Amino acid sequence: MVVLGLGAWGGIVWLNKVNARWKAAQQARSGVAPTSVPAPAASSPASSTIALRFENVSAPRLSPGLRVRIADEPRAVTKSSAEPLELSVLSASVPPPKPVASTPMVEVVQRVAPARSVEPTSAPGPTLWPPTPQKTEWIAPGQSIEVAGYMLKDGMVYVGSRLRAVKLPSSEPALINPKLEVASRPNRGGQGLRYWPSYSDLSPSARAGYLAWLAGGRRQPGIDIGYVFLFFYGLERRVLHDLGTEPEALAEARLIEGEVHGLLEVYSENSSFAGYASAFLDILRVHRAGEDGLLKESPDFASRSAGSASFDVRMAAGTAATRGLPLPADWALVWAVETHVTRPRTPAIRCPAEFQALFRARYQRDHGAGIVPRALKGKVEARYNPASASFGGEVRLASTSINEASETSLKPVRALIEECCESLESYSRWVGKNPDARNSMSALALLPPELAASIDGGSDVQALRALLRQSLGNNPSAPVPATELLKHWPTTTLGKLTKAEAVGLAQALEKLGHGMEPDPRMGGAVLFSDESAWLFLLPSDSPSAPSASYLSALAMLHLAAAVATADGTVSTDEIHRMEALVEAAQGLLPSEKVRLRAHVSWLLARPASSAGHKKRVEALTPEARTSLGNLLVEVAVADGNVSPEELKTLSRLYAMLGLDENSVYSRVHAATASRPATEPVSMRLAGAPEQGFAIPAPPPEKGERVALDMRSVQAKLAETAAVSSLLGSIFADEEPTPPAPQPTPAVTEAGIAGLDALHTSLLRALVAKPEWPRAEVEKLASGLGLLPDGALDVINDAAFEVCGEPILEGDETLQLNEQAVKEMMP
Repeated sequence: MVVLGLGAWGGIVWLNKVNARWKAAQQARSGVAPTSVPAPAASSPASSTIALRFENVSAPRLSPGLRVRIADEPRAVTKSSAEPLELSVLSASVPPPKPVASTPMVEVVQRVAPARSVEPTSAPGPTLWPPTPQKTEWIAPGQSIEVAGYMLKDGMVYVGSRLRAVKLPSSEPALINPKLEVASRPNRGGQGLRYWPSYSDLSPSARAGYLAWLAGGRRQPGIDIGYVFLFFYGLERRVLHDLGTEPEALAEARLIEGEVHGLLEVYSENSSFAGYASAFLDILRVHRAGEDGLLKESPDFASRSAGSASFDVRMAAGTAATRGLPLPADWALVWAVETHVTRPRTPAIRCPAEFQALFRARYQRDHGAGIVPRALKGKVEARYNPASASFGGEVRLASTSINEASETSLKPVRALIEECCESLESYSRWVGKNPDARNSMSALALLPPELAASIDGGSDVQALRALLRQSLGNNPSAPVPATELLKHWPTTTLGKLTKAEAVGLAQALEKLGHGMEPDPRMGGAVLFSDESAWLFLLPSDSPSAPSASYLSALAMLHLAAAVATADGTVSTDEIHRMEALVEAAQGLLPSEKVRLRAHVSWLLARPASSAGHKKRVEALTPEARTSLGNLLVEVAVADGNVSPEELKTLSRLYAMLGLDENSVYSRVHAATASRPATEPVSMRLAGAPEQGFAIPAPPPEKGERVALDMRSVQAKLAETAAVSSLLGSIFADEEPTPPAPQPTPAVTEAGIAGLDALHTSLLRALVAKPEWPRAEVEKLASGLGLLPDGALDVINDAAFEVCGEPILEGDETLQLNEQAVKEMMP
């Protein structure tokens, strides 16, 4: 009634006076003196006024030549882009500025110093209530702020009462408004959170839960992933909307990048968050490194997947193509993986660190500093889908200076990836069956040489390395008792090696840069526990399989060693004669001669044995047998003394060679007589009667050195080379020669579960009955020309890929997995 009596204008004046008195009374109760709103011109440096410099109306620049484009929206500006824009915070006397429409797809750089106040893009109109809210600011990394009793350490959050979303006409979801109610009991489970959470829409208990997670260090497991996303929204806004390219901003971007990595370590099990965070890291990497530093980065291969190239990958490949620079190995690998239609093979997925290290080594071997991709005409463009609803949709990323790279440059890279997968296949199968033993000696034996030298391995590997250092010292070779070696290698029977275990030990030593004799892979016997192995430094070009020339020389050395050790002692001259045989052998690599010298040392240190000699000589021609017989005689007389044991051995070997064993004595006499005289020779006139006979000088001691006639040595070396060439087709294995494999049947049927024709045939044969003795399985595999254990591993790996179970299990008796058969067999 009072208002009506005063009229419209008088009523308004009266209401304003009542409102002013009420406000004064409220301030009096709280002990605060009434204040007036200062004019914008009187604002001090400590006031709520900030300066934002806009070069254009769009998104901020991420790096030189790179721009972010957000869908067009009118923004409020009051000055030209060349001058700082002064925004007075909630000043009731300043009218709202007029909106200016933005130019579509225009590049912009917003330069904002870290930890600076950020205000709404337009000032509100005059209001009487509520009172002026507090300023909104970004709490920089390393700074702290207290909200509702929670101390938020290390910043990285927006705190204040008002902050508009990037595109939508609503509040920023990540903004923490201290004026909103927070419950005393936090809701850490996130009950009631929406799909796109916003701090202002959270319940008081949910706000308490979010603040408690922030105050606790942002790494607590078991928290609702909605809280993690809500924090992540603020990081997206800071990088994509606020930060520029100043040194301070780039330093802050690096800290934000580290924060995202830390979040991924804890919350990567959530595939949605892992996807958003990984894509955001790609942008952060480009933003922080820039075009000049991007190729120096090392992208993580394990986090990449097939489909399409990420933004950072395209920028890196494009930079190399545009500037004619070599593409580093890590970038080439992730580029090939992401642009392939299928995911990498199992070894690359199961053993990512080993695969990436092997790829680096072989990429450098084949391409040096790297391939130079071919540049296309178009520029690099990509689209980023923010997790935050603040952006109102996808953000378009485009480069103004970097061209796209052609994927045709990846052909040799993909071939190299396939090669690396094949080299890691055995190791990958081992890790799949023994996931806790990937650093064991057995695993080391299966690694490619490029990796074995650089991987420390477990405690057993370290112990074996120590034994090698202690045994060899500065010497190129040395004997090591088998009992010491077997302490560092697992065996089925204590103190005894099977052939397979001996092969594994030789492979493990090879990966550590050392060779072992005897080596079953190179035609040697299996090491016995009561003898010593001869270890030596392995040359880098050493083959892992014997050549025909190597086997022929090995056969000759075994026969010669049988003669030299027949009397139970080996003289220095016999050792030199054996070494001369090695040097005279034809067609050998220097590394093969290094191995043969170690084999000679092992041969001469063990008791004499003729086991396996018959197999070594039965294929020789008569001429070759005669030459070999003469060579054995030369070994026997090398020290100038032929013992009865050596004569006996020569006779046995002559009989084995099919030569006349009764001629041994005459041949030894002829060889001895042809040796040069080492003392004056007595002479008499023709026809003069003999006057007694001279007593011959005693034979030299075994350890005494006898001078050799080098002309005779050269002649015998020539004969040795001829014998060596005749022995080229003879094997030097002291075990019985395995039967020749049966002809492989022609298989034309389609493979099962990716198996080749031979393994498919074996699988079809094995599913015929539910149980198989291992001997029968080995016979079947050998008949197809397959190694039994390897073939079973290949078939079981295929079964794991199809149904997650092996198709054959057991040791001596193999049992068929009927369920796996049903899933595998068509």
